[in-house]
Amino acid sequence: MEPPTTELLRVETPRGQITYRQAAPPSDDGTALLLIHGLGGSSVVWQRNMAVLGERYRTYAVDLWGRHLSSAPSRITPADGVA
Repeated sequence: MEPPTTELLRVETPRGQITYRQAAPPSDDGTALLLIHGLGGSSVVWQRNMAVLGERYRTYAVDLWGRHLSSAPSRITPADGVA
């Protein structure tokens, strides 16, 4: 089986940029997994997991606000989590 392709992607929001990683299997059945890092982490902590999980599932790992490559708004509210 071919290894999954992994991409680093960005999306612009009204509050700034959110960065995430995506791994997708060669044949995608539509099943997706979302990996969210803990306090002080970033999507980087999921890279090894994505290599394995990405063989079977479309897998996403997000950098939350102010972490790694995502923007750090001056003030973050709970509503920003659904932007």
